[in-house]
Amino acid sequence: CAVTPRVSGEYGHRDRSGSRASMASRRVSFSQYRLEAEIDRYRAECQWDKIPPIVEQLVAARFHEDDDYGTLLLAEALLEECLQDNLSLLRNATPLTDINQPKLSRSKGYLNSILSRGLLAPRHLNEALLLMAKIHYVQGCYRDAQGMCARVGIDELTGDEQPLYHLRLLAEAFVIKGTNPFISKYWTVVTPSSKAAKTSLAPPPLDIDLGFFQQAALQSAYLCLLHRGHLAQGAHQLRRVLRVVESRGSQTFRKAAARKLAEVLLSSVSEDSYWAPMSLPPSAWLQREGNAGPKDAMYPSSKPPQRYSTDSVFCPQDVVEEAASGDAVISRAPDHKEERETSLQDATSVYDLLSIGMARRGQYAMLSEGVGAVSVLKECVRMRPEDPSLPMLAAKVCIGQLHWLEEAEALSQSVVSMGEEAAEFLPRAYLTVGLCCSLQASDAHALDPHDAKIALYLSLQLALVRQVAAAMDPLQVALSLCGDDLHSLHLLTLLLSAQKHHQHALETLTLALSHHPENFKLSQSQPSLRQECPSPR
Repeated sequence: CAVTPRVSGEYGHRDRSGSRASMASRRVSFSQYRLEAEIDRYRAECQWDKIPPIVEQLVAARFHEDDDYGTLLLAEALLEECLQDNLSLLRNATPLTDINQPKLSRSKGYLNSILSRGLLAPRHLNEALLLMAKIHYVQGCYRDAQGMCARVGIDELTGDEQPLYHLRLLAEAFVIKGTNPFISKYWTVVTPSSKAAKTSLAPPPLDIDLGFFQQAALQSAYLCLLHRGHLAQGAHQLRRVLRVVESRGSQTFRKAAARKLAEVLLSSVSEDSYWAPMSLPPSAWLQREGNAGPKDAMYPSSKPPQRYSTDSVFCPQDVVEEAASGDAVISRAPDHKEERETSLQDATSVYDLLSIGMARRGQYAMLSEGVGAVSVLKECVRMRPEDPSLPMLAAKVCIGQLHWLEEAEALSQSVVSMGEEAAEFLPRAYLTVGLCCSLQASDAHALDPHDAKIALYLSLQLALVRQVAAAMDPLQVALSLCGDDLHSLHLLTLLLSAQKHHQHALETLTLALSHHPENFKLSQSQPSLRQECPSPR
């Protein structure tokens, strides 16, 4: 039979207490693991507002009380919030200062304290150095920023099997190493930028807004090729970037990439040398450019992004279609001054690219409908001086939308000077010149409403374009200033007759003849008017 061993009370008590200690240790380890997992997730998703509360939980649970891990988290959250608040300054390469940026000042103080004490584990110490490099960079201290990256030795680090926020830090560090303005781009941009692109290609877990350094890291995927003159390979890389499934946070980056692709296509790719978006660049072009070296090439990513499938999607057929079909759409609601300025710059660049594309297609009528159309059409006139339709379109915009009458008259006169070569546009040019003169008369009357001559000629111009009712007002002004003027009375007679007021026209003509009995034209008009008037009973 089985024998149950006896356990003394002392031993049994010690065993129970050890079990309780082991369970408590497991609970502590699980709580710490849960908190650190949440921290990793918040850092990956850039939820910086949630970092301070969770740091308070770390302090309350007395986790990491022997190092500065909590302080490191606070420093990172403050820095990232500061960068997000100053995106416009960073894009304009305006250095941030401690005086104007309290969050940046506090973050820098925390990091200085951490680095002076040296209590962090090596992994977290590297993160502190990379964060300090970002601070130096945004403050314009580029050599100090590179020095911090050198202390980390980021070239020796690998991006494989690393948490997402760690990959982001590495990508940003490569951007800092590659964008030092004191060193030639041709020697330093390529290697860091290619690695930055590799480490930044992992898809974000949520629709988060990309920060300044993240956008710069993603842009380096194609800029490193374009800066070296590898336009075909750069365009191919841009197409790959734009096929990545978009998210809310990537919209700004996609607009920049779409504009860059349109610039490359319109400036460097002709209709004959265009290749389809899903195919590789022509081998002849690649040979002409020279193959990109291993440092220029894109490294394969261990976490490739999800891309749109090619089934049942629109595929451009030529260079203009692709340039005009990108994501460069202005959709931001301009609530603040800086956002309005950015929206205006985006809209201007998009319109410029569309204008180039429509000009290459010969779609000049569409060009005349947009803002800045005159400048674009005048450039088209310079490129195709033999085409009379272009200055006529520009003159139409000058008159109808801008009221630039002198500019419109000059454009119309350029068509008149072509003579018979202008073909059917010649009579239109003469008409436009006359219309400009008529509208200039309106401007003159507005400047001096008490000049009888100006009022008379304004009325005459309006009458010539069959605006009879409108012509009566300035004519009444002219007659009030000079009631016996021959031309004013004659014009009034004609306007009344045109409106079927024949009796009033005859009375006006009789009054004019009483002042000017020797005038032959007035005498010649009288019989025809009498025929139109009913006979008195």
